[in-house]
Amino acid sequence: MVHWVLAIAVGVLVGPGEDSKKAVEEFKARIKDAKSVHEKALAIRALGDAEPRDAGAATAIARYLSPVPGDLCYLLPVTAADALGKFTGCAAASRALVASAGAYRKLPYVSTRIHAAIGRVGHESALGLFEEAALGADGDAAVAAVQALPNFPTPLALETLFRLYDLLEKKPSPVAERAQKEMIRVVQKISGEKYPSMKELAHWWSKRAGSFKEPPKPPAPPSSGPLPPTLLVELLFRENQGTSTANTGASAGMYPLASLSGAKWTGTCALNGGPSAVEWDRTGAPWAVDLGGVEHLRQVKSFTITGWALCGDGREVPAGRDLGAGNRILSWLVPGKTGDGVELVWRSDGSLQLGIHQPADASPARTPSNKVPVVDAKAKDPGEANMAAWRFFAVTYDPGPATGHVKFYVGTWQQDVALVSTHDYNRGPAATKAAPALSVGNVPPAIRAAAPERAFRGVIDEVRIYASAVDGAGALGLPELKKIQNRETPP
Repeated sequence: MVHWVLAIAVGVLVGPGEDSKKAVEEFKARIKDAKSVHEKALAIRALGDAEPRDAGAATAIARYLSPVPGDLCYLLPVTAADALGKFTGCAAASRALVASAGAYRKLPYVSTRIHAAIGRVGHESALGLFEEAALGADGDAAVAAVQALPNFPTPLALETLFRLYDLLEKKPSPVAERAQKEMIRVVQKISGEKYPSMKELAHWWSKRAGSFKEPPKPPAPPSSGPLPPTLLVELLFRENQGTSTANTGASAGMYPLASLSGAKWTGTCALNGGPSAVEWDRTGAPWAVDLGGVEHLRQVKSFTITGWALCGDGREVPAGRDLGAGNRILSWLVPGKTGDGVELVWRSDGSLQLGIHQPADASPARTPSNKVPVVDAKAKDPGEANMAAWRFFAVTYDPGPATGHVKFYVGTWQQDVALVSTHDYNRGPAATKAAPALSVGNVPPAIRAAAPERAFRGVIDEVRIYASAVDGAGALGLPELKKIQNRETPP
């Protein structure tokens, strides 16, 4: 279906102008010579950076909004969307992106990038798509649509926001209230005014609209460095009910849901992290969140694991013959002393430890103690004790440098994430085979019966895995980690 839709969209676009024909021909030659999906993505990015950014170049790029065999992580559609997002005001780019949006409706990782690109293009032909989302029943989609509107020309964005706000006034709901709050915040940001109500902001604009002149937008800067990493897995635990949770990462095309095996929903979640998180039994029951054998983890060269953890009990069981000590935060490790894969564990002294192709307790990659403390069970106010013990954690791995392959970062709800330790630990690619399963809060299902007490004892929220199969881009830096912690636009 997506190929047919895009064929129609591309067919109505204007062909290359004289100024862009050379760039398009060079692009086609690079695509023809490309030996991998990664090389094709680099060619797409280069054409997106070339001047002029006209309908001809947009047409050439738009063809790669369709998924292709072998591109498990949707690298080409995402790169094409990011490239087209630089075609400010280009009708051809906007039409192609809008035509592709529906095909990825059930794949948030791609659809989010497409909608962001449509907003950056800012062509009025796409307004209907954002209006539909802003007035819809999905709160996250409504907020995202409102946040994208400032990318359109300022008069168009403001008039649209005022109109949508009035429409939502006529059908009040929790989703409408959430969207309206975001609309006021967005209009305040656009205008630079602090008026607390939309009525006052609309009155302010009515006196200035006639004389307003839109300042020219600077052209999008050329891209540099490696391609951004892929968000392979994203488990936000927002459902607060049921026996499964959505995977909104790139692997959702094959693995859209993770199952809750005993683990329970809880409203004790990371601050501002949504309505719920997942809680594990504090006695070490064999509970987990399991995502089936993730093909996407094969041949990962560099990666970043992030999440929030609240530890409720400090006990851990000793190591077994093939199973290391520690309570698992996340694991896709095949059992055995030289097993394939990765595991991240919590140790009884409050440290985190990373194992790659071996049990974590055999690894030198371990933080200092008390970086993820146990909740103070004797505190007079349990709520304050929980808030004090929540930790945002991140661990990155990149075997490329000569030293410092693993880095651990920790933050709190009050303090930005910061580097806490660096370790020399080169274990080559993080996985050479598809993971038999990716498990949060426990060892994978195949060995769980033999290791029933290695579960994490507490609450885990917002787990993400970023990765690159070709270079060190999967190991995110501190600025990117702060954005993830503070729930800003991720890489």
